[in-house]
Amino acid sequence: MTTLSTAPPIAGSMIDVDDLIDCGSVSTGTLRSSDLADALLGEIDRLGLATHAPDALIHAAQALACFSSPTVEDLPDNMAETAGETVSDMIDWLNDHAPDGWCLQTLEGDGADLLWQPVTLRAQLQAAGSPWVQSEWDKRSQNDAIDDIIERFDDCPEALQDFDISDWVNVAECYTGTLLRRWELQEQSIRALFDDYCDQLGCTSALEALDGQTIEDPDDFTAAYVNLAMTWGAQCLLREIDPDH
Repeated sequence: MTTLSTAPPIAGSMIDVDDLIDCGSVSTGTLRSSDLADALLGEIDRLGLATHAPDALIHAAQALACFSSPTVEDLPDNMAETAGETVSDMIDWLNDHAPDGWCLQTLEGDGADLLWQPVTLRAQLQAAGSPWVQSEWDKRSQNDAIDDIIERFDDCPEALQDFDISDWVNVAECYTGTLLRRWELQEQSIRALFDDYCDQLGCTSALEALDGQTIEDPDDFTAAYVNLAMTWGAQCLLREIDPDH
């Protein structure tokens, strides 16, 4: 059983993202409340939160964890009534103090595997080690257009798969005026994405990269340029969070 010292709780996130990446399962192979309580006490200790967790919660968890033993099958009646609530409260407390986008939850398809999972696009990029979301600013690959894509799809990273069959103008910004405005505000970022696209495809000019587009005036050219760059940026983010896609 894990034993922790306790102190009054502190609000807000206190967990470092690096402590959640590749940490493995917090608990696996059991649904027993006593086993889960013991594992969660260990996780609180591993994350350095032992002195911040609420006294009442820790005391209840420690009492429950005392029954985490292969030789003990049943909890006392008075404890069995609140065991599930104690475990749920511990998970909720850890999630309340987790970095944005990270959640301690069971693995889909295996309710006995409890682990930290990145649920937002930003968190998934953090887990993938993406330079677009580096915590240290001097190591971060800054691009305002990429930042906008991350913000737009943060709550629905699975929607990036739409760019397999569609493009930015059909998925996100359907008006030429909107694309032209983005060019005015983010020309340097758009150029960087477009140049990367050309390098990957071996195109030697913008006209070659835009071959097949309907271009009748300069605004059409700029809108197509922005559309291709933003589509490429979204596809790059998808490959980062799902390299096998």
